[in-house]
Amino acid sequence: MYKSKSAKKAENGIINIKMLALLTDEQKEMLPRYFGHSRFVYNHCLQYNQELYKKEKRSLNYYELQKMLPTLKSDAKTSFLSEVDSTSLQQAVQDYWTAMERFFNSKSGYPQFRSKNKKESFRIVNIKNKNNPSCSSIRFDSGKIKLGKFGWVRTKLMQNIPDGDILFATVKRSKTGKVFVTLTIRRAEKPKAFPLT
Repeated sequence: MYKSKSAKKAENGIINIKMLALLTDEQKEMLPRYFGHSRFVYNHCLQYNQELYKKEKRSLNYYELQKMLPTLKSDAKTSFLSEVDSTSLQQAVQDYWTAMERFFNSKSGYPQFRSKNKKESFRIVNIKNKNNPSCSSIRFDSGKIKLGKFGWVRTKLMQNIPDGDILFATVKRSKTGKVFVTLTIRRAEKPKAFPLT
C-alpha cells in the first residue's frame, strides 16, 4: 500500500490519485516537449481531417489516424515526435477522437485547436509486463513513479494509493507552475465471501 496526496472516489472500481511531482532539471527541460508534442498531434489530426473533408468530403477514422503516427515520426520534418513516449502521442489522437464523438453526439461544440497557454498536459498508458510486473512502464519504487520514457519522478505527500492495476498517468502543469501526476487505477477486486455450510 502506497500513499498519495489525494484520491477521488472510486467509480466502477476506477479511482484517480493526484500527487505533486518533484522534477529533476532534465525532466523540467523535457516537460515542454511532452506538452508540445501531444498538442501538435491533436492539432494535426484536427487540421488533417478538416482539409480532407473540404477536398473529398470524408475524414479519417480513429484507427487511420493512429496509423499516421509512425509515418510522422519517420518524416524528417516531424521526427521530433520520437523524443517522447509513444503512448502520449497515441493518447493525443484519442483525445481528438473523443472530442469529435462528443461533437457528433451534441455534447459539446466542434473541437478547437489547442494553444500553448490553454492546456498543458499529457497522458501515458501503462504497458504491462505480465511475466515481470516490475518492468511495467508505470510503476512505483521507494516513493518514485516510473512514467515510461519520461523516467522516474519523485513525488510528495503520498497517502492511500490502493492496490490495483494502474491504467494510465496524466501529467499536468498548473497556472502557478506546479506539476501534478494523476494516476488512474482499477482497484483490485476483493475476494467474494461464500457462506459457510
